[in-house]
Amino acid sequence: MEKDPRQIKEKILSLINQKGPSIPIHLARELEMNTIFTSAFLGELVSEKQLEMSHIKVGGSPIYFLPHQKEKLESYGHKYLSGTEKQAFLLLQEKKFLKNSEQTPPIRVALASLKDFAKQEQKPDGLYWKYFTYKEEIPSQQIKTISGDIAQKKENVSSKIEVFEEKKEKPKEKTSAKRKTTKRTSKKTNEKFFAKVKEYLSQKGIQIIEIEGFSKNDLTLKIAQNEKTLILVAFNKKRIDEKDIIKANQKARELNLPYKILCLGDQTKKLNDFIDAVKNMEKIEKIE
Repeated sequence: MEKDPRQIKEKILSLINQKGPSIPIHLARELEMNTIFTSAFLGELVSEKQLEMSHIKVGGSPIYFLPHQKEKLESYGHKYLSGTEKQAFLLLQEKKFLKNSEQTPPIRVALASLKDFAKQEQKPDGLYWKYFTYKEEIPSQQIKTISGDIAQKKENVSSKIEVFEEKKEKPKEKTSAKRKTTKRTSKKTNEKFFAKVKEYLSQKGIQIIEIEGFSKNDLTLKIAQNEKTLILVAFNKKRIDEKDIIKANQKARELNLPYKILCLGDQTKKLNDFIDAVKNMEKIEKIE
């Protein structure tokens, strides 16, 4: 017997209301449906603004929740975040708010990626991050007025780009020298690559709207070019392959935007032939 879509949606809303934020696979079991159909109904409910969807993912799936349940995402942050993101999450949870310029570069990058838990707040002396459950204003005694041309110029820099601009730190005592040298080398490489991408875009008259993702291997930006909004995926290597193209396409599909790719070298004839072949292909059909 065919199920009524309205009843399925009502059932989904009821389950999430009872169980709290949920992922598709758990809801699919309750609905006795496959995960693909369940995800499709969840997507419709998000577009109808009856549900919200998280940035943090569990096994590749976002978490779906009712608007009033957002604070319940906190437990997912504790359970599924790791590395520097987990460190930044716990620090912000403890302190309630953090001044961006006072954090180490890795923490700044992590805070920018914690879209579910870290909210931006611009103050006269710079960018702050506020924990998502903290409802109060940042205490005024914490804020010092900054004046002068230098401060003004600093304020004009996009906060999203600022998280990747590192400042020199005083040398520390030599402990675990090899590990620290590797970390510094990796950090400088990331800085150099990001600076190279920014310079390239600046020369082309392309504006960076937002940083969507950043790692040692690639950089994902939302850009404005010729009055169009695009996703730019820049790979920190000379050669890319089909997997890189698929990765870029998946990110662009998530954001419902066209995309372009940057890399450090020319591509092989084989890859270029593959791209041309896909461009000219209308459809693949199956013979029944």
